[in-house]
Amino acid sequence: MNSKISITKIGPGYGKLLSELGRQSFVESHGSSASVEVINEYTTRNYTEQVFEDMLANPDNHFQLLRVNDEPAGY
Repeated sequence: MNSKISITKIGPGYGKLLSELGRQSFVESHGSSASVEVINEYTTRNYTEQVFEDMLANPDNHFQLLRVNDEPAGY
């Protein structure tokens, strides 16, 4: 089965999606490197919609969204 892969440039308005993808990726990659409490505190502080909206609004930052079969898969 072939997968449909697309990469598109994104900007403000994608903060919620990126915060969810980022948090999931961080927990999957680093979730066992510290206690649940520490991981929750870190992700709660650093993976918010506002944090990502601020990054997306900065013209020096460039974000692309990866979709596989039309589903967000990474950035």
